[in-house]
Amino acid sequence: MLANMEYPALLTPNGSAQHGEFRFPVVTVSLKKWAGETLGNTFGGKGVVDHEGEPMFAELAIQRLAVASGWNARWVETYGAKAAMPYFFEEWAPASISAQTNSPVKTPVQEELIRNIMTINGGHSGFWDALAWHGNETVFYEAKLRKHDRLNKNQYKWVRSALEAGLSIDQFVLFDWQYAV
Repeated sequence: MLANMEYPALLTPNGSAQHGEFRFPVVTVSLKKWAGETLGNTFGGKGVVDHEGEPMFAELAIQRLAVASGWNARWVETYGAKAAMPYFFEEWAPASISAQTNSPVKTPVQEELIRNIMTINGGHSGFWDALAWHGNETVFYEAKLRKHDRLNKNQYKWVRSALEAGLSIDQFVLFDWQYAV
C-alpha cells in the first residue's frame, strides 16, 4: 500500500490479498448478524447485519463506518439503475429499490472521477459497493462475505478502467467480512 494513502480510520486496511492480476488492500471485519425483525425488503436475500443496534446490509455498514470516521460516503448500487448513473444510498427503507432515497455524489472532484471511470468502462457496470471520500482522497470498497463471495469480471473491468483514469490500486479496498460468532 502507498505510504501516503489515507483511509477512513474505521476502514483502514489491515492486510492485502492477491485477486487475479491485482493485489488489493483488505480490511477484515466481523459483523454481528441481525437477530431482530426483518427489514421487510432484503434486496433479494442479502444478509442483514447489526450495526450499532440497527439492521442493515454490509454495504451500508461500510458507508456508516466511513461517515463515523469523518468521511463522506455512499453505498453504490447498479442493479436497476438507469444507464446514466448508479444509485447512491445513505440508508435503506423496507421498500423496493425504486422507492429508496437516492443521494447522488455532488462534489466536483468525485463527480468528475466517476464520470471519467464510467466513460472508460462504458457505463457503471462493476462499480464497487461503496465510495468514500474526504477532500481529494477517494476510496472504493467492495464487500465480500468471506468464503462465499468473490470479485466478478465487471468489477475487475471497473478497476482496470479506474487505473486507466489515473487511480491507484490502493484506492480499491476489499471489505472482507464474516458474521461474528
